[in-house]
Amino acid sequence: MRFSTLATLVALAVSPIFVLASPTPQRDGATTDWTYRDIYNHAMEKTGGTAVAELVEEHISKTDRSWDDLYQHDIHLSGGATLTLANRPSGQAFLAKRGEPIRDSYVQAFPFVGDCNDEVSFTWNPVTVGGCYTYFDGTRNLRMFSAKVKTAGIDVTVWRESQFCQLNPGDGAATFGQPSDDACIFPTDGRGFNSFLIGPH
Repeated sequence: MRFSTLATLVALAVSPIFVLASPTPQRDGATTDWTYRDIYNHAMEKTGGTAVAELVEEHISKTDRSWDDLYQHDIHLSGGATLTLANRPSGQAFLAKRGEPIRDSYVQAFPFVGDCNDEVSFTWNPVTVGGCYTYFDGTRNLRMFSAKVKTAGIDVTVWRESQFCQLNPGDGAATFGQPSDDACIFPTDGRGFNSFLIGPH
């Protein structure tokens, strides 16, 4: 009896175990909107994402939003940029509301990537000729690494360090002449930028 019990235990220990289970459904990344928690987690996974995560955290603590509410495109920098989820349905609706003063204009900048392809961005719409736009929110400096632009072919200049669209000693600037609609612009040095200006400087 003892031998048969031991043999059964050994057989169970070395036998493959099959479990019938169905996979847990995953959220469809392209068609579902994100929560504030999703944005926070995405930012924390990115190099340099702490500043964006802090923006989300401060917004939750200062408003009646909860971490699991769907994002309402209501996080703004003091310069007017809106944290945008362009690949989500609510973000596409937000970006569709583009208007004056440059007709249908916008600048959508990305804090984590140099190819305009990420879930999180900051968007100004519309933009004005001669307007200097900054990613400094009064307490933290949010560097952007690429931007999708629509400026009716008007030049866009970005400054690597300046928060005021002024070239200072040791700073770098890049001008993108007459960009086509929805063009992705990015400084080739990979160091990103802190401000941009539409039009001649």
